[in-house]
Amino acid sequence: MKPNEIIKIIQEYGLKPASQRDLSLFTLSVIALSYVRLLKKELGFSYIAMGAIGKKNKFHTLLNEDRITKETGKFIESNFKNLDNFLKEKNRENDDFNIKIKKAERSIHTNPEYFLKAISRIYPNYMLIIGIYNCFWRYIGNEKSKGRLSEEMVKRISDERGVIAKTYPEIEKKIQLCVNLIGRKNKFDGDLLRYLTIDEMMSYLNKKKKKIKSKLKELKQRRDGYFYLFTERKESISTDKDIIKEVYNKFFKVDTRIDVIKGHAVYPGKVKGRVYNLTNDKHNLKNKFILVASMTHPKDIVLIGKSLAIVTDEGGILSHAAIIAREMKKPCIIGTKIATKVFKDGDLVEVDANKGVVRKIEKRYQKSKIFGIS
Repeated sequence: MKPNEIIKIIQEYGLKPASQRDLSLFTLSVIALSYVRLLKKELGFSYIAMGAIGKKNKFHTLLNEDRITKETGKFIESNFKNLDNFLKEKNRENDDFNIKIKKAERSIHTNPEYFLKAISRIYPNYMLIIGIYNCFWRYIGNEKSKGRLSEEMVKRISDERGVIAKTYPEIEKKIQLCVNLIGRKNKFDGDLLRYLTIDEMMSYLNKKKKKIKSKLKELKQRRDGYFYLFTERKESISTDKDIIKEVYNKFFKVDTRIDVIKGHAVYPGKVKGRVYNLTNDKHNLKNKFILVASMTHPKDIVLIGKSLAIVTDEGGILSHAAIIAREMKKPCIIGTKIATKVFKDGDLVEVDANKGVVRKIEKRYQKSKIFGIS
């Protein structure tokens, strides 16, 4: 498929830059399956399509968030009387998932293939639960209450989502351990298995292991950079550099020369400091800093504690950064969309969380690459 054809498809589905995650292609394909096909069976609507550009341990998605927000609002309105029971059922399903994971974990060192097979079966249903809560998250946005959702209900959804979302980072560590064990046993770079799609992984695990060595070159190319598209009918992956560059330039590229960006302030305050950009692979700052991230996770608590303020690309009132900032009383601005691309490590910035504005005061120029593109 040619770059202009890809761009046409993205535009037809109304896909725009959304979440960034430090995860592999395997997990991206699990999420896409859950958000596009399984979500429709569960809620009666879905994202319809999902795109992404990615490379080793990173991807940036393309979603139609406006559509999902509207559809979620309709779902809440139609199912409000049963919403309490619906959420209780999702939590029971999450508890069942964790029990299955605990059981599968026993085989990691003795039979890592078994663990991966178990994950490939049950991970999509876990991501479906996350996807449902993320629908509510996107619908609520930065409102303390929304539509028929009271402030109490919003807080409940926020708390439950936070608990459920703690699981996948631990699962990812276990997947990494398993592929490394398999690679050592079979004398190839096991990490490359994380650049199989979920269907490819199941095929590999179901006694088609001999074919993996013929696919290693392609998997290396995917790890270096890929464009991914998942629709209700088809999943496709391209490592064509022209396609990746065209999609990046059309949908993701940001003018990094700008000095002021805006977002939504979730805890007030005004501070100055040097940027610590979490999307970078290396950091030199050791003192107090402004933490800039696509979004934060429970694993970032120590960094958040050391920071002067938090600025994120993503997020709403239910986001981890918003919740922790209020608990720690740190100035915080979320939902800037572009902070991680505009502010580099070491830039001196002023965070005015009274107005929701971040201003670059002094630039510390560093050449950076995003998804392998300068």
